[in-house]
Amino acid sequence: MKAESALKEFSNVKIEGFEFCRKANEYFESLKNQPGGINRVRLRRERPIKKFIEEVVPLANYIRRSYLLGLILKVKWIDGDQNYDAIIYASGTRVDREKYPKKRFVEITTAIHPKEYLVREHLAKNGFAGSAKGMSRDAKTGETVSKPVVNTDNQQIGELVDQIIGVVKNKASKKYPNGTDLVIQCKADTLIYDYEWDEAVKRVLKNVPEINLVK
Repeated sequence: MKAESALKEFSNVKIEGFEFCRKANEYFESLKNQPGGINRVRLRRERPIKKFIEEVVPLANYIRRSYLLGLILKVKWIDGDQNYDAIIYASGTRVDREKYPKKRFVEITTAIHPKEYLVREHLAKNGFAGSAKGMSRDAKTGETVSKPVVNTDNQQIGELVDQIIGVVKNKASKKYPNGTDLVIQCKADTLIYDYEWDEAVKRVLKNVPEINLVK
């Protein structure tokens, strides 16, 4: 299946939540298993693949984690320039009795190191790559260069927090509909432990700016 036609199956169509997740997983697996598919996913040079990886995949993960007993979800992802990326419609006992919102908007973004794209490029060509902080591009040859870097204790936590807060601050300067959830797909520049992630979340929650809303 071509990337363009596959993306149209997700765009502007109201789909049951678990079915949306199934379709996203199915397409990801089919794309990965095509000749050169893994590198197409890594490089994201094709717009449909970039949109799928950076919006549809995190949205599917968010939907999957949102399910509760007594809650029925439907989702509409919209490939456009509106000030949100998706709408989630809810029904069921939790909506009827617990005032769970019937409609929520979702804005999706990514928090990564600015040189992360060089990691993916180097990995696609060489089969390995270090952290984004150690990546550069040779000015003469244009080739990517990966060098090892050393982190001090908890340095990676602070850097991840800065990345996330930077993204939130950028979004906070924009207007969104009331009832908008901000979903941030995070990628640390190195492996982190669960307790480090938990600490990063605490720091973000203490320093996150308030996002403007518009009806």
